[in-house]
Amino acid sequence: MANPTGDSEGTACTRTLQRAADFSGGVAGLARMLHVPATDLARWIAGESRPPQDIFLAALDIVSGDGAAQRDRMQLKRKPEACE
Repeated sequence: MANPTGDSEGTACTRTLQRAADFSGGVAGLARMLHVPATDLARWIAGESRPPQDIFLAALDIVSGDGAAQRDRMQLKRKPEACE
């Protein structure tokens, strides 16, 4: 995976998103859950760009198994990039 920042934080983002995709039936399934284009999600997983904060936090909720928190987070106003 490419990592535009070259830091471990970017790697944590990409791994979290990939794991959330694995739990959600793949990139298409996670994209539907997060209400984002699959092409954007694929770029975030590849490390080509960073996800918005609410998307990253929702992916963390999915990985942790906290679906209620994930739904709550999706109601929050989207912030710029999560992995800065």
